[in-house]
Amino acid sequence: MSTEVFVAPPVLDSRKIRGEHIKHETSVRSIGTLYIFGAGLAIFVTLPILLRGRWDFLVDTYLLVIAAVLWFIGKGLRALNPRARTWATIISAIGLVAVPLGTLINAYFLYMLHSKKGTMVLSLQYKAVIDATPDIKCRTSKVLIFLAILLLTLAFWIFVSGVLKKL
Repeated sequence: MSTEVFVAPPVLDSRKIRGEHIKHETSVRSIGTLYIFGAGLAIFVTLPILLRGRWDFLVDTYLLVIAAVLWFIGKGLRALNPRARTWATIISAIGLVAVPLGTLINAYFLYMLHSKKGTMVLSLQYKAVIDATPDIKCRTSKVLIFLAILLLTLAFWIFVSGVLKKL
């Protein structure tokens, strides 16, 4: 078994590489944040089900497993872990069937993860670049803010409809 070790490029090259990829890095980390929001949404949806007083093993377990998977994918993408890309690809490919909004969002996710810059950002070489440029920080993406507001609105609607059904 061979272990790949990447030596960081010189600092000036690292700054150039980081500058060329910082927006993409921010977007990939933002996708991770959205997966974490999705995990929270799955738990949020489970709450009204649990409040009804009956445990539906299949439905509740499914939602909790989905929440855990989304959380781990989100944490992996936030850390720019290349393995998280595989799982995010599977979930995003499944999400393509959620026409029209899910298709657009998940197609964007797939593009961000598999484009040339996405491949670079999720590589061990880029980890070395990040380590060489600790003073360069990411900023929150406007796409993330829009999607987070959309998800929070959806979560609120699902929660309220679940509570109203109980009444």
